[in-house]
Amino acid sequence: MARAVLEELKATVEREEKTKKREFKGFNATLVVEGEEFSLEVPVKYAKIDSKIIKKMMNIRAVRKDNGKAVQRKYVAKVIADFGDGNVEVARSFEFELADGRVVRVEGKSERVWIDEDGEEGPAENVTHVQNGVEVEEFSRTKEIVIGEWIPAQQLAEFLPDHFYEIWGEKPRDIAKLLKIAKWMTERGVAGLCRHFSFGGFKAYATVIYPVFSDGEFVLVMMLTRMRKRYNHMMPTEVREEEEERRKAKPKQVLLI
Repeated sequence: MARAVLEELKATVEREEKTKKREFKGFNATLVVEGEEFSLEVPVKYAKIDSKIIKKMMNIRAVRKDNGKAVQRKYVAKVIADFGDGNVEVARSFEFELADGRVVRVEGKSERVWIDEDGEEGPAENVTHVQNGVEVEEFSRTKEIVIGEWIPAQQLAEFLPDHFYEIWGEKPRDIAKLLKIAKWMTERGVAGLCRHFSFGGFKAYATVIYPVFSDGEFVLVMMLTRMRKRYNHMMPTEVREEEEERRKAKPKQVLLI
């Protein structure tokens, strides 16, 4: 029996290897540029710049402490009625009438539990998180956004944004302090860099903070990022433009009559 299971597992893995998706080569499109000096239509490819590489590098998994099996948190709701005669029923709710005539209604309550790869439930105390075999702890939610250094505002374009947030004050004295900071940043052409920010859990960001002024008002923008942009399709600046291929005229049929 075990041998048959292993053979089936091997066959499944081999099928998945054969049907594995090819690497994405980008979408096809035409870039149209109309200007005073030129008018061009260029066949191009485009693909998303993302931070998937960060997720692969983190590789954090939840496992059971006692046997190392992977676990997931899932919502489950179960109401099981066992009548003692081999008759077991599962439903969302049951009603029973007691001997004194009272009716009792039993309903399932949805709870979030830890379930391992074998479908076995376990207590949260028996769950830990590991990264490449090493036990890791979750980050605490950031309470102090500490700007540790200043960077040229031009470097904003180098970071890959994950999310944008607004920072503002509600009391006049706090708004005045923020305005002082915003003006100082604008005059010097800098943005603030905070190297650690987290909402809790296992995801952490760097943040870049910069001011935005409009119609006599201002706000601080906080851009959350996990990496600088990585370009995978850089093109050479020295390129020899090839002549467009001219379409060859199709030979005409010659009828000998």
